[in-house]
Amino acid sequence: MIKGSSFFLYPFKVICLPAPEQEGHAVLFSIPKKKIRGAVERNLLKRRCREAYRLQVGEVLTGNIPQRIAFIYTERKVQPYALIEKRMRRCLEQIQERAAAQQASKA
Repeated sequence: MIKGSSFFLYPFKVICLPAPEQEGHAVLFSIPKKKIRGAVERNLLKRRCREAYRLQVGEVLTGNIPQRIAFIYTERKVQPYALIEKRMRRCLEQIQERAAAQQASKA
């Protein structure tokens, strides 16, 4: 059984599973219809999240094992890009720290 981890960092709930058989990271962005009713707003948030991830991933996630990462948006309102970008960076830093701790505990 693969052991993963999860944490909450407003406005995201982040779920990580190690995937050593993969070459790179697999990422999922989920904006629940229950929270954001309009499709236009959900698509806007997905675009913002993907862009924030794209800009930050090369700087933050380096040298660790490939993972499956899910970002679940939990806020009921559309947040500005600046907030999403800032929180995405903090999420990626926390993922990096947890992956480094896991590798250190295995060694």
